[in-house]
Amino acid sequence: MLMMTWTQYKGSHGYKVESKKTDYAGNWIFLPAAGYRLGGSIYDTGSYGKYWSSTLDARESCSAYYLKFHVALIRCCRQSSAWSTLA
Repeated sequence: MLMMTWTQYKGSHGYKVESKKTDYAGNWIFLPAAGYRLGGSIYDTGSYGKYWSSTLDARESCSAYYLKFHVALIRCCRQSSAWSTLA
């Protein structure tokens, strides 16, 4: 079980992610809201973030998982390389 809290850390907005398990009390990571790039510009810095997992979807080997957020909305998603390419 995880607890995610919108906060500011070292001048950057983002989510502080902590485990609710007692064995991991006091351990956390910070996911900054770094924004996104479109063409040569960066948008939504301080309010949007997207982080990819190294875990592949067991049902579809060309799909991976990612976490995206925008201030008050958090989503875990799956994306297939069949309809998305990295530039």
